[in-house]
Amino acid sequence: WNPRGVLGVKRFLDKVWRAHQEIREQEKPVASGELKSKLHRLVKKVEEGTLNLKFNTVVSFMMEFINELSDARFQLSENDWKAFLKILAPYAPHLAEELWHDLGGSDSVHLQNWPKYDPKLLAQKRVTVVVQVNGKLRGKLEIEAGGKEKEVVAKARNLENVRPHLHGRKVAKTVFIPDNLVNFVIS
Repeated sequence: WNPRGVLGVKRFLDKVWRAHQEIREQEKPVASGELKSKLHRLVKKVEEGTLNLKFNTVVSFMMEFINELSDARFQLSENDWKAFLKILAPYAPHLAEELWHDLGGSDSVHLQNWPKYDPKLLAQKRVTVVVQVNGKLRGKLEIEAGGKEKEVVAKARNLENVRPHLHGRKVAKTVFIPDNLVNFVIS
């Protein structure tokens, strides 16, 4: 048992609380299409992870979403936030219930239907590709999903933090994982 693990969960729940306060104080925020897509992907991931008993992974997905929501300045509608609270409920029942009632929910959040995701919103339009040199993170690329290997590798080579590590060295191998990673192995 490591008590430091509890601190990470507390920080996550504090972020959820702050997100709730931010969303409540906004006047009719409009979620960007990308944030709405991320919410629908989250609903799908949480549903699948829960059914496959991958609880730590599910919590990790929720943490990522809250961080992305924070980066988007909490521009999420109250209905979309309620969908998040429904998927949070099995993992943080007391907090989800408190926030649900704070939004005016009359019945328990645990009695609500599980949110449905829209398959049309699942496809990512833009992705972040991690760029490494010999396995060490050297940069990130924001690109259109489904980018061609040649183009993505060329962009990765030209990143400001990557060029110095490749300059004058022979690239023995380039590992490319579509929409995810470029790793230059230098000899």
